[in-house]
Amino acid sequence: TAQQPAPAPAAPSGDLLVEHKPGFQAAIQAIDGWKKHVEPSATLLDDELGKRTNRWDHPCSVCDGKAMTRGTLDHLRSKGHWTELWKKVSRSMPSPEQGAQMDLKLPWVQSWEIPGGLAIFNHLTAALKLELGSGGSYSSTCIPVTPAAPVASAMQAPVAKAPASAPVQSLIVEHKMDWFEAAKDSNSWWRHMEGPGQAVEENLSSHRSCLCKMCEAEMKEGAKAHLTSQDHREALMSQLKCMCNAPPPPEVASKMEGVYWVQRFGPL
Repeated sequence: TAQQPAPAPAAPSGDLLVEHKPGFQAAIQAIDGWKKHVEPSATLLDDELGKRTNRWDHPCSVCDGKAMTRGTLDHLRSKGHWTELWKKVSRSMPSPEQGAQMDLKLPWVQSWEIPGGLAIFNHLTAALKLELGSGGSYSSTCIPVTPAAPVASAMQAPVAKAPASAPVQSLIVEHKMDWFEAAKDSNSWWRHMEGPGQAVEENLSSHRSCLCKMCEAEMKEGAKAHLTSQDHREALMSQLKCMCNAPPPPEVASKMEGVYWVQRFGPL
């Protein structure tokens, strides 16, 4: 009976070449962090697709089928791909558990045909596996991975912390409940967001390379300049009109999670 557990993990067709990497929610906030997150897996995927198909122009589903003519590695760590992926998930960011799946029905999971089967890649967690018809044997170039149990526990850690009552105590800037009146003209909005924008800059060193999910654009001029801008104000109000018939009540507007006008930067 002691030998029976061993064959059980091998039952699924195609073991992971690269395990799911925790931290995609934080990594996707800035291009530099994303490159570090995806590069090891993208390097292996580039190698596997190239040597198995002798092609370097495979399509990217995140980028609406765009051919990766400069290779998978170059494409997956590019600013264009990062931007498209952010657009697709930022308004409804998957949880670590949701992200760490290899279901081809999910928009962040893609497969490519290779001789004898499929190469399957998770665009969020950078997990990679080969599903081969002969039973799942694969290249010896696989990256060493950590055991499944530690990875799972690491990814579940942020979820366990989420219900804690700490968020109110950790506010750097208190809620300003006159936001709706301030949003009616650009001068009032600038005064409303000047302090919070400055606070973001002081506490987020990478703010210039972060993407604002309301505007779907990088804050190249800095968080303060972006958040106080008329373009940002108009994007926020446009989103609000699409989502709500009336301004959210104070108890909803002041939520720090679970609402589309809240964005998290940095480690989760």
